[in-house]
Amino acid sequence: MRFGYTHVPDWAPLAWLARGRYASTTVEVFHGTRVEIRDEWFCEATWAGDFELGGFDQTDIVAGSGARLRDGKVVFVASGSTVDRLHSLQTEDGVCVSNSLPCLLATVEATVDPCYEGYLEDFESIVHGIEKYRRVLSTFAGSVYLTYFDNLLWDGQTLCRQAKPAENHNFASFARYRDFLLKCIQLISENMAAKQRNHPYKKIVSTCSSGYDSPAVTALVKQAGCKEALALSFDRARSGDDDSGEAIAASLGIPCIVLEQNGWRRSNALSEVPFMAASPGTRDLHFKEAEDYLSNSVLFSGFRGGTGMWDKISRDLGPTLVRRDDSGVGLSEYRLWVGFLHCPVPFFGARQAKDINAISNSCEMKPWDIGGDYNRPIPRRILEEAGIPREVFGVHKKAAGVFLHSVEDFLTPLSKNDFHGWLREQRGHGLKRGRIHPFLWIGTVNNLIIRHSYIRCKWVNNLPIHIPGLWRLETALGNLERKYVRNYVRRYTFPWAIEHAKSRYSRPF
Repeated sequence: MRFGYTHVPDWAPLAWLARGRYASTTVEVFHGTRVEIRDEWFCEATWAGDFELGGFDQTDIVAGSGARLRDGKVVFVASGSTVDRLHSLQTEDGVCVSNSLPCLLATVEATVDPCYEGYLEDFESIVHGIEKYRRVLSTFAGSVYLTYFDNLLWDGQTLCRQAKPAENHNFASFARYRDFLLKCIQLISENMAAKQRNHPYKKIVSTCSSGYDSPAVTALVKQAGCKEALALSFDRARSGDDDSGEAIAASLGIPCIVLEQNGWRRSNALSEVPFMAASPGTRDLHFKEAEDYLSNSVLFSGFRGGTGMWDKISRDLGPTLVRRDDSGVGLSEYRLWVGFLHCPVPFFGARQAKDINAISNSCEMKPWDIGGDYNRPIPRRILEEAGIPREVFGVHKKAAGVFLHSVEDFLTPLSKNDFHGWLREQRGHGLKRGRIHPFLWIGTVNNLIIRHSYIRCKWVNNLPIHIPGLWRLETALGNLERKYVRNYVRRYTFPWAIEHAKSRYSRPF
């Protein structure tokens, strides 16, 4: 078996699609500009190993994706985290595998059901771990299979899941675990900038908030000797509280760029599209503001620092990578367009969550155990031993993710208008299938919400006395507003975004 490569210049720089046919020993690979290609492998990845050897299929410390020929078979490699995934579809003459869902759908000329209401729950099911998420996405061209963390093996006849190699790391103490993280970061930093690359990644970027996880990752990046690292911080949490980690980054000696949490709203383009095409419930829209800094970089983040990894108390200590939420998944398509890799450090060694949690609860960690609901001894020790005062981080739980939960938040004006127009175009699909499609009540809902906003701003917030019935009306309209956003943004924007994202990919054959 061999690879045959075709460069598609107008695709997203890091996107690729492989087509294996039953009657052929050649796997055709169509790829964007920055995908590394070799006779025996291709990738848009970095990993904890020698780049020239191309051994990204032999480790679970890998960010990005690719494929490797081994013993006459093709191993398609997914990221060693659940913030990225592979997508595959069986066709009449073989299979197609891609790191981009819109790319796969555009190539095979498939569409998703614009009336299906379950996309939100289907995609969010990854929070239950790599054994219990919903693997199948129905399309009008057949079932697309989603693969998180595991690899895929193609032998010319069948495509099946293959577990990633599982090395048993010695996490007997905090020092061993910290040294393991540092070693992984060092190896990745060498791999990403290897001279043998045609397109080396030139920047290391970390996130840095005022919490626990991302500041600890920034401290590890510094300790690992990454000299040209840059920290990104967002000025506010979604609650409105100050969440900047600028002071922490300054203390660590790392330059920090503070970005506006809602800066993405200034975009005149359909900025939500790549995020929502990857995850309909995305919390990651604020990364749009960081686009200039993320291009041609490897992003080290603190996603999944809680939920069994760095939380002191957790019920989810198995090897299946259970999560509290699906934050980070929304970057999986966006990063292909911008040209960066996403490397969430807490996923390193995450299948040994039980051993890592035992460190958090060990006697040696007592000095960094502050009690309370927001208590993570491992990142606290990393930061305090790096010289960061105890009182400047990890004080209150905050979150920088974007939640579209009110009509003011409901997409940018251009995107909202485009989305409503798209909904109206879908009216035939719903009626033919006996469904009352949302376009039928858009106008009514919008009028009620406009009145709600008027009552709130002109009356409720300014009245010194209570008028019987007014507050009940305010509550009723508020509930309607939340229901409107929940049913539109978190249910119907996915097929809208997919149709726009597909236009990014011309059909290569």
